[in-house]
Amino acid sequence: MGGVGQDEQLDEGVTAGDVAKFVQTNPQYYLPTFFNRKRYHRNRFNFSAFLFTGGWMLYRKQYKWGAIFTGIMLLIYVLSTFVSYHFATPIIMDLMQQVGVDINAAYPTMEQSVQFMSLLMQQAPWQIFLVWTPSLLSLIRFIIMLFVGLNGNRMYMNHCIHKIRTLREENPDPSDYAVRLQLNGGVNTSLAICLLVCYMMVVYLPQLFLY
Repeated sequence: MGGVGQDEQLDEGVTAGDVAKFVQTNPQYYLPTFFNRKRYHRNRFNFSAFLFTGGWMLYRKQYKWGAIFTGIMLLIYVLSTFVSYHFATPIIMDLMQQVGVDINAAYPTMEQSVQFMSLLMQQAPWQIFLVWTPSLLSLIRFIIMLFVGLNGNRMYMNHCIHKIRTLREENPDPSDYAVRLQLNGGVNTSLAICLLVCYMMVVYLPQLFLY
């Protein structure tokens, strides 16, 4: 319980004991986090939510937001890969050859880097935009990860409160209510494994065809 009393109320009609039964996995982390946020408005950064974003949400059975964030992150990755391979990389390689950079060299010289940037700024605006697009998409991806890391615990707490209230209203019998908490709460391990396999395929299969 993470030092939280079983009968302490997180919200009206939602006790710490109910939350622990619903969360199931790692309640010693989530219960103190939820109560500190509810009582003192103290936020706690969730590194699992930061690293896995939509995957973490789906793992925690937040299917709606998990699907949304997973779709956004996948779209960003696919778009970044497409733009990088078909547009940004060819433009960069062409400019590097023009300034005499050896493709097999580890790093260009400082003079070559200055010449490269100067030549890049002379290109058409759409070419400059395409070169920087993968970096911009990576920045957007990081911002989304940071947002979920900062707000993941709050979103999960609201999810738990909403689900527990709904289950209590739908199941007035205590034994049925307890069963429904077990079935609807916890984590979806099989989905997490499936997401990991899909992620590996999305990341590594294109590289086999491209290289």
